[in-house]
Amino acid sequence: MQRGMFSEAVEDLQRALSSNPNDPDSLVNMCCCMTHLGKKDEFQQYYSKLEQVAPTNPFVLKTQAGKQCWRQTGIILISNLYLYIYRSLKSFGVYILHLSISMFQIFPVYLYIAQ
Repeated sequence: MQRGMFSEAVEDLQRALSSNPNDPDSLVNMCCCMTHLGKKDEFQQYYSKLEQVAPTNPFVLKTQAGKQCWRQTGIILISNLYLYIYRSLKSFGVYILHLSISMFQIFPVYLYIAQ
């Protein structure tokens, strides 16, 4: 892994996990490899297993803290984006009566156009 040979590392880690499927170090390294290889589904599979077998592992704790921070930041960003959209449309006489927000997708559902 240190040399950036993630595909080769995956093969070694799979062998290690076949003999000890609950080894936290192997699971953490497998998560790192999947991240570098861009394999999100596989990452989630190994990360879920890691959460089950070692919920207090530093990798798990840091990842959970990062998720919580992102949720809080995401809410602030979406709130600011909503205000920007609302103010921009209001300047044209368009008022948002309801806004549907679904993780990174914002849809004005009901619009009222002032006459």
